[in-house]
Amino acid sequence: MFRKKKQILVLEDEMALSKALCIKLDNEGYQTTTVENGEDAIKQIDTRVFDLFILDLVTPRIDGFGVLKHLRNKNQDVPVFVVSNLSQKEDMKEALATGANKYFIKSNISLTEILEEAKSVLG
Repeated sequence: MFRKKKQILVLEDEMALSKALCIKLDNEGYQTTTVENGEDAIKQIDTRVFDLFILDLVTPRIDGFGVLKHLRNKNQDVPVFVVSNLSQKEDMKEALATGANKYFIKSNISLTEILEEAKSVLG
């Protein structure tokens, strides 16, 4: 029986990180869509259905906070992981209060750990 691949949107403007993360997720059977700025992320959110969002917070045009607010204003109850260099408690609190399910600091987490968290959420 054919199972539809789980769809993941990755908002990340660091191309090397974005590519490495998507390769890891794709190799595990997920379908990833990558965008480099918040404006393109919102376009994707408004036109497609995703099972998980992985958002950087510091991105061009519209930041990850803006994307997260847009997503939650659409009443989408889809899991959101924030993966950011912002390590201040205020940033973490704001992201979680806005609707992020998990907050990871890039320097403190590996791609494998992000993959394992995605698997635990998506099955």
